[in-house]
Amino acid sequence: MVDGVQRNITFSLVDYLSQPALMILAAPVLLRRLGIEQYGAWMYVNTIIALTYGLGAGFADAATRYVSLYRGRGDRKGVARSLAAALVINCLLGFLLVVVLEISAPALIDHSLKVQQLSRNQLIVAVRIGGVVLWFRLVEVVVIAAVRAFERYAPAVMVSVLIRASIILCSVVLAVRGFGLVAIMLGTLVITAISLLGQMSVASRIVGYSRVSMHELLATLKEIAHFGGYTWLRSVTGTVFGYGDRLIVAALLGAGSLAYYSLCNQVTQPIPAAAAAAFNFLFPTISSRMAAGRTREAKSIYDRAVAFNSAIVIVLFFLTLVIGGEALTVWLGRDVAERCRWLLVIMMAANGLLALGVVPHYAALALGRSRALAMLSIIAGVLSVATGYVLTKDLGLIGSVFGKALAAIASLATFAIARSAFHSSCEIDECVVGPATVADELLPAK
Repeated sequence: MVDGVQRNITFSLVDYLSQPALMILAAPVLLRRLGIEQYGAWMYVNTIIALTYGLGAGFADAATRYVSLYRGRGDRKGVARSLAAALVINCLLGFLLVVVLEISAPALIDHSLKVQQLSRNQLIVAVRIGGVVLWFRLVEVVVIAAVRAFERYAPAVMVSVLIRASIILCSVVLAVRGFGLVAIMLGTLVITAISLLGQMSVASRIVGYSRVSMHELLATLKEIAHFGGYTWLRSVTGTVFGYGDRLIVAALLGAGSLAYYSLCNQVTQPIPAAAAAAFNFLFPTISSRMAAGRTREAKSIYDRAVAFNSAIVIVLFFLTLVIGGEALTVWLGRDVAERCRWLLVIMMAANGLLALGVVPHYAALALGRSRALAMLSIIAGVLSVATGYVLTKDLGLIGSVFGKALAAIASLATFAIARSAFHSSCEIDECVVGPATVADELLPAK
């Protein structure tokens, strides 16, 4: 079991860190070939895709929870029903979001992005291509969630990393050859479609397939919707408010400022990304153990994870502090990097606080506290966007990051949510959680 958990942590780290690492490596070439405004426009299109993706990705958490629960009970039929229900929901929701994005693309470009040198028609086409990319990703995320519910991270991660590397490499090659934003988005679309086929092949081998009747599907849709409705709400609010800062920068300050903001975010993003990667396994692990009545073991794993996560965040914070400024100097030159110094420092602190809340967030999800997490996301998001908008108008680029910092502070309330959930579970099971006996799952004994 120890080897399995460590292997999942390793592959999850690779999965989450591959995207920011590849973007950091590609940034100098893309900045030079595309120019600061077109690079900022590319970041804008990616933000729109990510924002819309968040409107539909919340049901993937429901797939992970119920697939892992039925797996813990040894119910293969329940696993198949849960996966089928989550796929139906995301396919339909994804189609609706794509239609909305295709229709609203001109209005988005006119009202949420300031550009001087780029063609309006090119930007509209890029956003519409991004809408199709979005649908493929919304289907893919459910398939990946089911594989992770089986605590099998390696196959899905290998496909994901290969696809991400292919997208970045394709973008660099196209930019070097003189192609622009539309060509890059077309390349992304083709590679994303290939990724979906690869992930479905992985899932068919690991999760398997069982026929699901229409009656069973309808019953499971209600079950998924009950839990998934709150995870969807949390995902929607978290995504809207998480990417709201970039939309505010794009609308008020323009594509150039968005490029600087995005670069600082890319430098500091590995802090929460590494934490999310290292402890992503907690969701299915705690969920399956709670379903099997192993509450004490689940609490022991959680306590260890909190300690390890704190150590990871502290180390990454200081590494980023040393490396981040040098990276900006290489990308932007010393003068511009100097002007972005405080933006980088504040964003680094905000992402560090977000990283601390990763472990209790996964634990609360596994324990069924999706409603509490959704309410917290709404409160934190409203405060952060309102603060970010006012301060960006008054202070410019440096003010935009304070809203993110406020949301990060609020996210620490997940510790209280997870603690309450474990306390309730222990009372129901009449258990007393003692010292960790499962180091158990996180590190081998010395």
